[in-house]
Amino acid sequence: RPPPASDRPRATVPRQRSLPFGMVGPCRACPTIDRVFDDLVCTRSFLVSLLVALSAGGASAALHEWDRRHAGELGELWVPDGTVFDVFITFAGLVVAFRTTNALNRYTE
Repeated sequence: RPPPASDRPRATVPRQRSLPFGMVGPCRACPTIDRVFDDLVCTRSFLVSLLVALSAGGASAALHEWDRRHAGELGELWVPDGTVFDVFITFAGLVVAFRTTNALNRYTE
């Protein structure tokens, strides 16, 4: 006679991962990948960030090629003068340093 339903061990069902755009993660394609790496690559945030990075890289490559074919017209229109660029980079570096220092102080308090 089989044991009652409450005493039977439950069958474990592998967790289904929801990936963007119906992608199949490498966890299903190649089961020999290290588990930690597999868990990272199969996360939705990693795949979305990879998709965004590849899209931005493709757009950058397309703009670079267009600028090269049109003798640098795009660069002359959008790139600021050297002095303005230097001041902006200095300002951005100071902002990053301040925010990092502030975050580190708040974390260690």
